[in-house]
Amino acid sequence: DATLFVAGVDNNPTRRAVCEYAIEHNKPAIHAAVSRGGNETYAMIQEPTKACWACAYPGYLNKDEYPCNLPAINDVLLVLAGTIVFSIDTIVSDRPRKWNVRETFLDGTLPDRVRDIPRRADCAVCGYLN
Repeated sequence: DATLFVAGVDNNPTRRAVCEYAIEHNKPAIHAAVSRGGNETYAMIQEPTKACWACAYPGYLNKDEYPCNLPAINDVLLVLAGTIVFSIDTIVSDRPRKWNVRETFLDGTLPDRVRDIPRRADCAVCGYLN
């Protein structure tokens, strides 16, 4: 009976499982992660009929690693938490948002990015829905 799912996990097999579960149940999902170094973070919003996590990150789809060494670094986790709360608000209240992937680089090695990834017809997870 959930409205949406938030996957703040540390491994790609679980992200894929949440991705598939959300598609099967026609629910939105927010996939969120931070880098091992604690400088980068991303949030990916997967909505019914739109791009899924696998569309945005096809290179992670078949990686079955379980790194389990997420840094307990407050700054990057707080940035990600704010992004997740904003994402939830855009889903439940129709607050404007022009992206489905937001990447933040705290150390400035890359500029922060917002992207609107389209659903891929060749996606291994949701391509059959096209």
